[in-house]
Amino acid sequence: MPSNQPAKFLTDNPNRNLCAICGEEKKLSYEHLPPKAAGNNNYVKIYGIESFTPYGGYFHGRHVREKHNGMGGYTLCKDCINLMGSWYCNSYIELSNNLIKILEENTGKKDVEFIVEIKALNFLKQVVCMLLSADQASEILRNRINAKEFLLNKHSKELPENIFINAIVTPIKYFLIKGFSLIYNNITGHNQNIEFAHRPFYLRCSFEEKYAIKAEMNIAEFKQFDYNEKITLIFNLPLKERKLTDFEGINFEDIVKALII
Repeated sequence: MPSNQPAKFLTDNPNRNLCAICGEEKKLSYEHLPPKAAGNNNYVKIYGIESFTPYGGYFHGRHVREKHNGMGGYTLCKDCINLMGSWYCNSYIELSNNLIKILEENTGKKDVEFIVEIKALNFLKQVVCMLLSADQASEILRNRINAKEFLLNKHSKELPENIFINAIVTPIKYFLIKGFSLIYNNITGHNQNIEFAHRPFYLRCSFEEKYAIKAEMNIAEFKQFDYNEKITLIFNLPLKERKLTDFEGINFEDIVKALII
């Protein structure tokens, strides 16, 4: 093995040993992010920060191959995974698969309105579970909310007012799992958020309203509904064309164009 060992701060994070929901040090199981049945069943290459910096030692310039079918990580204990799968997972899978089907059947069409039904609180809690898994290394989100109470009590609606979770429907096949980070660019300035992307959703969690995506659905408001209560959402095609400044953060089309150029 090469002698240039990875820097310890990249590999020796004690939070990696803790369940992202209950915070207990237990044996962790592989959690598909998003659920495997939501189109997350293909072979993936997972790149971490250790692959992009010389501090990664012999990891630098390499990628970590996960042999699991679908992206994810060892972020939850078996007990929490079982509860999430039993209580919330199906609501996310159903909406995700319905939206993908609608987008594919209406590619290129205009002036199309469609209505979908959703168990709002269930969906929100599955999204929070995924964001907690994305943020396992920093545990900032788990400390900001009472994750154990909110998720392990299926009837709980206790989510702080200063949590903003944008859910944007996108047809673009872009994949991202990113824990809490500070970002700066010369267009939008500073941003602080947790991000997750897997078609058909781009999810972004912010702790201040100024970092949330304006004029987009804040699904944190779904906490007002009861467990298993259904609501309807209305979407219109074509999806809104966006610029980087509309998002105040990531815009998939701009990224793709930049990569091509």
